[in-house]
Amino acid sequence: MDLFKETFVWRRVDATLAIRYSCLQRLGTSDYCVQSADDFHVNSVAPQHNYFQKQFLELFIDANRLEMIEWFEELETAIRQFDTDFGEVED
Repeated sequence: MDLFKETFVWRRVDATLAIRYSCLQRLGTSDYCVQSADDFHVNSVAPQHNYFQKQFLELFIDANRLEMIEWFEELETAIRQFDTDFGEVED
């Protein structure tokens, strides 16, 4: 049985923007991946938050998606690779 633990990691970009990384830890191996990253602006509203949660669940339930994701031993490595692959904010 595959079990996963969801973890949110936040990055403050500036005074008006933050990025929330939705990460998974595979409990059997303790490997990590980033499922998605969502931008939150100061003026974000509840429907945007609900959309991000719905999108996360749809991606998670898609078993093929979990097989395609690259897994890493370190959470920070998974986030750095996600940023490289998808052009998120650089340090």
